[in-house]
Amino acid sequence: MARISTYALDSDVTKNDKVLGTDSAGTLTRNYKISDITAFLNKSSSIDVCGSRFKYIRPGSKNASSGYLKLAVDQGATVAFSTLSTFQLHKQALTGLDINSFYEAIEGSLVLLQKAGDTSKFGVFEWTSSAQNSSNTDLYDISVVYKGGNGSLEDEEDYLLSLLLFR
Repeated sequence: MARISTYALDSDVTKNDKVLGTDSAGTLTRNYKISDITAFLNKSSSIDVCGSRFKYIRPGSKNASSGYLKLAVDQGATVAFSTLSTFQLHKQALTGLDINSFYEAIEGSLVLLQKAGDTSKFGVFEWTSSAQNSSNTDLYDISVVYKGGNGSLEDEEDYLLSLLLFR
């Protein structure tokens, strides 16, 4: 393998480009796609973002043990933001950080729920109440009033929940 300094610089970086690295054990050299590195940084919240990340799952889904948002009753694989008045949030975001103390503190505030990676799909809501679910204490029942937005929740997609206006 040639010295890295002898390789030409690539001024047109794309998500499919690869970089070299070493696995965490420090023994194997690997190729890593930039898109995979980006996905890791986003999902692990290794880069500070203004929002907590949740995965929308349908009721009865066995795909997530924490960090999810779901509806109490299945309404399909896509659910328009404009139809939401209640949903359930896990007490932990996808990063594993327990954020349920945030839920009661923001009652009466405006929040933004937007699809991660596609800011054109979002809903703005007034967060009216939150209460721990009586049958699953890892979940909180959230009540909201839709104020505006565009798009839908999509099954198995990630969403960012952000505080817009604290009241």
